[in-house]
Amino acid sequence: MFTSSNGGVTWSAIPDGLEHRHVISLAAHDGAIHAGTSGGVYRLDERASRWSATGLAGVWAFTTHEAVLYAGAADGVYRWEIDADRWTAAVGMDGYFIRALAPSDGGLYAGTLGNGVFLGKQAAPSTVEDAPPSDAPGLR
Repeated sequence: MFTSSNGGVTWSAIPDGLEHRHVISLAAHDGAIHAGTSGGVYRLDERASRWSATGLAGVWAFTTHEAVLYAGAADGVYRWEIDADRWTAAVGMDGYFIRALAPSDGGLYAGTLGNGVFLGKQAAPSTVEDAPPSDAPGLR
């Protein structure tokens, strides 16, 4: 991973703490960069010069929806809890290999490896509406 402070004229490596160099996905969220690597997710705060592991592995996609960072992993969808500094599993998507995430006005789309695309909607606090097919899991 490299950074530039002059619009890309010169670049400097940010090697400290990034143990796995095969970066699969990146996301900028709330003053930090999240890198999904072959060995897990690492976070680089704007004020820091060192990557730190976040405890989540196998992330293939990131997106933000309603100011929340979501990660699509080999075993489901997770949301970054800024106040708790941790990932929590999104309801109903555990066990699905998530390859793509995309926000929409209607919710959050999750593209899976071999199981289709699901749309999670926030119907009300703590409830989830399912997208077609009717037995599809939701996200929250």
